[in-house]
Amino acid sequence: MADFYSGMTKTSSLSVDQTAFEKLAYFALRPELYYDQFADVQATNATNPGATVTFTRFADLSPATTPLGEGEDVTPVAMSDSQVPITLEEYGNASVTTAKVRATSFLPVDPVAANLVGYNAGISIDTVCRNVLQAGSNVLYATGGTTDPTARNEVQVEDTLTISDIRKAVAQLRGANVPTVNGTYIGFIHPDVQFDLMSVTDAAGWRDAYKYTNATPLIR
Repeated sequence: MADFYSGMTKTSSLSVDQTAFEKLAYFALRPELYYDQFADVQATNATNPGATVTFTRFADLSPATTPLGEGEDVTPVAMSDSQVPITLEEYGNASVTTAKVRATSFLPVDPVAANLVGYNAGISIDTVCRNVLQAGSNVLYATGGTTDPTARNEVQVEDTLTISDIRKAVAQLRGANVPTVNGTYIGFIHPDVQFDLMSVTDAAGWRDAYKYTNATPLIR
Protein backbone atom coordinates (compact mmCIF):
# COMPACT_ATOMS: atom_id res chain seq x y z
CA MET A 1 0.00 0.00 0.00
CA ALA A 2 1.48 3.28 -1.08
CA ASP A 3 1.51 6.28 1.25
CA PHE A 4 -0.07 9.59 0.04
CA TYR A 5 1.31 13.01 1.07
CA SER A 6 -0.45 16.26 0.25
CA GLY A 7 1.78 18.87 -1.37
CA MET A 8 2.54 22.08 0.71
CA THR A 9 4.36 25.22 -0.38
CA LYS A 10 5.43 28.26 1.72
CA THR A 11 3.77 31.50 0.66
CA SER A 12 7.13 33.27 0.80
CA SER A 13 8.32 31.21 -2.12
CA LEU A 14 5.53 32.47 -4.41
CA SER A 15 5.67 35.73 -6.40
CA VAL A 16 1.94 36.33 -5.83
CA ASP A 17 2.63 37.24 -2.20
CA GLN A 18 3.00 41.04 -2.43
CA THR A 19 2.64 44.10 -0.18
CA ALA A 20 -0.77 45.79 -0.53
CA PHE A 21 -1.14 49.55 -0.86
CA GLU A 22 -4.19 51.65 -0.06
CA LYS A 23 -5.21 53.52 -3.23
CA LEU A 24 -6.90 56.35 -1.34
CA ALA A 25 -4.68 59.40 -0.76
CA TYR A 26 -4.42 60.83 2.77
CA PHE A 27 -3.14 64.24 3.80
CA ALA A 28 -1.50 65.77 6.86
CA LEU A 29 -3.66 67.34 9.57
CA ARG A 30 -4.57 70.82 8.38
CA PRO A 31 -5.65 73.99 10.17
CA GLU A 32 -8.97 75.50 9.20
CA LEU A 33 -9.06 78.79 7.32
CA TYR A 34 -10.34 81.69 9.43
CA TYR A 35 -8.92 85.09 8.56
CA ASP A 36 -9.54 85.49 4.83
CA GLN A 37 -13.34 85.39 5.15
CA PHE A 38 -13.28 88.55 7.28
CA ALA A 39 -10.45 90.41 5.52
CA ASP A 40 -11.43 90.69 1.86
CA VAL A 41 -12.27 94.15 0.50
CA GLN A 42 -12.62 94.37 -3.26
CA ALA A 43 -13.17 97.19 -5.71
CA THR A 44 -16.67 96.91 -7.17
CA ASN A 45 -16.67 99.89 -9.53
CA ALA A 46 -13.07 100.78 -10.40
CA THR A 47 -12.43 103.52 -12.93
CA ASN A 48 -9.75 101.47 -14.69
CA PRO A 49 -7.33 98.57 -14.17
CA GLY A 50 -4.29 99.54 -12.14
CA ALA A 51 -1.51 98.31 -9.88
CA THR A 52 -3.01 100.26 -6.96
CA VAL A 53 -6.67 100.70 -6.03
CA THR A 54 -7.56 103.81 -4.03
CA PHE A 55 -10.59 103.71 -1.76
CA THR A 56 -12.17 107.04 -0.79
CA ARG A 57 -13.73 107.42 2.65
CA PHE A 58 -15.93 110.39 3.56
CA ALA A 59 -16.20 111.79 7.08
CA ASP A 60 -19.69 112.34 8.48
CA LEU A 61 -20.90 115.84 9.19
CA SER A 62 -20.94 116.94 12.81
CA PRO A 63 -24.39 116.62 14.47
CA ALA A 64 -26.53 119.75 14.09
CA THR A 65 -27.69 120.36 17.68
CA THR A 66 -28.40 124.12 17.54
CA PRO A 67 -31.99 125.04 16.57
CA LEU A 68 -32.49 127.37 13.64
CA GLY A 69 -34.05 130.75 14.30
CA GLU A 70 -37.23 131.82 12.53
CA GLY A 71 -36.31 132.94 9.03
CA GLU A 72 -32.74 131.67 9.48
CA ASP A 73 -31.29 129.59 6.69
CA VAL A 74 -28.96 126.63 7.03
CA THR A 75 -25.25 127.50 6.93
CA PRO A 76 -23.40 125.12 4.62
CA VAL A 77 -20.39 123.22 5.97
CA ALA A 78 -17.58 121.67 3.97
CA MET A 79 -17.36 117.94 3.42
CA SER A 80 -14.08 116.11 4.00
CA ASP A 81 -12.66 112.83 2.84
CA SER A 82 -9.53 110.70 2.99
CA GLN A 83 -8.09 108.10 0.65
CA VAL A 84 -6.66 104.67 1.37
CA PRO A 85 -4.46 103.21 -1.41
CA ILE A 86 -4.19 99.41 -1.64
CA THR A 87 -1.38 97.92 -3.72
CA LEU A 88 -2.41 94.76 -5.57
CA GLU A 89 -0.20 91.73 -4.98
CA GLU A 90 -0.13 88.29 -6.57
CA TYR A 91 0.66 85.03 -4.78
CA GLY A 92 0.97 81.54 -6.20
CA ASN A 93 2.40 78.07 -5.91
CA ALA A 94 2.58 75.08 -8.23
CA SER A 95 3.50 71.41 -8.39
CA VAL A 96 4.53 69.26 -11.35
CA THR A 97 3.50 65.73 -12.29
CA THR A 98 5.24 63.88 -15.11
CA ALA A 99 3.92 61.45 -17.67
CA LYS A 100 6.09 58.74 -16.11
CA VAL A 101 4.73 59.15 -12.59
CA ARG A 102 1.17 59.27 -13.92
CA ALA A 103 1.78 56.03 -15.88
CA THR A 104 3.56 54.13 -13.12
CA SER A 105 1.81 55.32 -9.95
CA PHE A 106 -0.54 52.87 -8.21
CA LEU A 107 -2.95 55.75 -7.48
CA PRO A 108 -4.02 58.81 -9.51
CA VAL A 109 -1.54 61.62 -8.79
CA ASP A 110 -3.31 64.49 -10.60
CA PRO A 111 -6.17 64.70 -8.04
CA VAL A 112 -3.56 64.63 -5.26
CA ALA A 113 -1.64 67.50 -6.86
CA ALA A 114 -4.86 69.48 -7.34
CA ASN A 115 -5.79 68.98 -3.67
CA LEU A 116 -2.35 70.08 -2.44
CA VAL A 117 -2.20 73.17 -4.64
CA GLY A 118 -5.81 74.12 -3.87
CA TYR A 119 -5.34 73.91 -0.11
CA ASN A 120 -2.01 75.73 -0.39
CA ALA A 121 -3.78 78.62 -2.12
CA GLY A 122 -6.26 78.86 0.74
CA ILE A 123 -3.75 78.61 3.60
CA SER A 124 -1.37 81.04 1.86
CA ILE A 125 -3.94 83.85 1.58
CA ASP A 126 -5.24 83.08 5.08
CA THR A 127 -1.68 83.42 6.43
CA VAL A 128 -1.17 86.71 4.57
CA CYS A 129 -4.34 88.07 6.21
CA ARG A 130 -3.28 86.78 9.63
CA ASN A 131 0.15 88.39 9.35
CA VAL A 132 -1.42 91.78 8.56
CA LEU A 133 -3.64 91.43 11.64
CA GLN A 134 -0.72 90.46 13.87
CA ALA A 135 1.33 93.42 12.63
CA GLY A 136 -1.33 95.89 13.75
CA SER A 137 -0.45 98.47 16.40
CA ASN A 138 -3.93 98.81 17.91
CA VAL A 139 -3.43 96.14 20.58
CA LEU A 140 -4.84 95.30 24.02
CA TYR A 141 -2.88 92.96 26.28
CA ALA A 142 -4.19 90.72 29.03
CA THR A 143 -2.78 91.52 32.46
CA GLY A 144 -2.11 89.50 35.58
CA GLY A 145 1.66 89.49 35.93
CA THR A 146 3.87 91.80 37.93
CA THR A 147 3.89 94.40 35.15
CA ASP A 148 1.36 95.18 32.43
CA PRO A 149 2.74 94.25 28.99
CA THR A 150 2.97 96.82 26.21
CA ALA A 151 4.49 94.47 23.60
CA ARG A 152 4.28 90.77 22.77
CA ASN A 153 7.76 90.05 24.09
CA GLU A 154 6.70 91.45 27.49
CA VAL A 155 3.76 89.05 27.99
CA GLN A 156 4.28 86.92 31.11
CA VAL A 157 2.92 83.48 31.99
CA GLU A 158 0.45 85.09 34.41
CA ASP A 159 -0.99 87.35 31.68
CA THR A 160 -3.84 85.01 30.77
CA LEU A 161 -6.94 86.14 28.91
CA THR A 162 -10.07 86.64 31.02
CA ILE A 163 -13.68 87.47 30.23
CA SER A 164 -13.00 90.97 31.60
CA ASP A 165 -10.39 91.50 28.87
CA ILE A 166 -12.95 90.51 26.24
CA ARG A 167 -15.57 92.85 27.71
CA LYS A 168 -13.02 95.68 27.62
CA ALA A 169 -12.23 95.00 23.96
CA VAL A 170 -15.93 94.90 23.05
CA ALA A 171 -16.53 98.17 24.90
CA GLN A 172 -13.74 99.88 22.98
CA LEU A 173 -15.03 98.54 19.66
CA ARG A 174 -18.55 99.76 20.37
CA GLY A 175 -17.23 103.10 21.61
CA ALA A 176 -15.37 103.53 18.32
CA ASN A 177 -18.53 102.66 16.31
CA VAL A 178 -16.85 99.62 14.77
CA PRO A 179 -19.50 97.72 12.78
CA THR A 180 -20.34 94.18 13.83
CA VAL A 181 -20.56 91.05 11.71
CA ASN A 182 -24.18 89.89 11.85
CA GLY A 183 -24.59 91.60 15.21
CA THR A 184 -21.43 90.31 16.88
CA TYR A 185 -17.67 90.85 16.85
CA ILE A 186 -15.29 88.16 15.64
CA GLY A 187 -12.32 87.03 17.69
CA PHE A 188 -9.58 84.45 17.10
CA ILE A 189 -7.82 82.72 19.99
CA HIS A 190 -5.27 79.94 20.30
CA PRO A 191 -6.57 76.65 21.77
CA ASP A 192 -4.32 77.16 24.81
CA VAL A 193 -5.86 80.60 25.37
CA GLN A 194 -9.31 79.08 24.97
CA PHE A 195 -8.42 76.58 27.69
CA ASP A 196 -7.43 79.38 30.10
CA LEU A 197 -10.54 81.39 29.31
CA MET A 198 -12.98 78.50 29.78
CA SER A 199 -11.29 77.20 32.94
CA VAL A 200 -12.33 80.24 35.01
CA THR A 201 -15.11 79.16 37.37
CA ASP A 202 -16.06 82.33 39.29
CA ALA A 203 -19.32 84.20 38.71
CA ALA A 204 -17.64 86.76 36.45
CA GLY A 205 -16.12 84.07 34.24
CA TRP A 206 -17.16 82.43 31.03
CA ARG A 207 -19.16 79.52 32.45
CA ASP A 208 -21.87 81.48 34.26
CA ALA A 209 -22.40 83.70 31.24
CA TYR A 210 -22.97 80.55 29.22
CA LYS A 211 -25.31 78.90 31.75
CA TYR A 212 -27.70 81.84 32.01
CA THR A 213 -27.87 82.88 28.35
CA ASN A 214 -28.71 81.14 25.11
CA ALA A 215 -25.06 81.05 24.18
CA THR A 216 -23.26 78.78 21.76
CA PRO A 217 -21.58 75.64 23.18
CA LEU A 218 -18.54 76.20 25.40
CA ILE A 219 -16.34 74.12 23.11
CA ARG A 220 -16.86 73.80 19.37
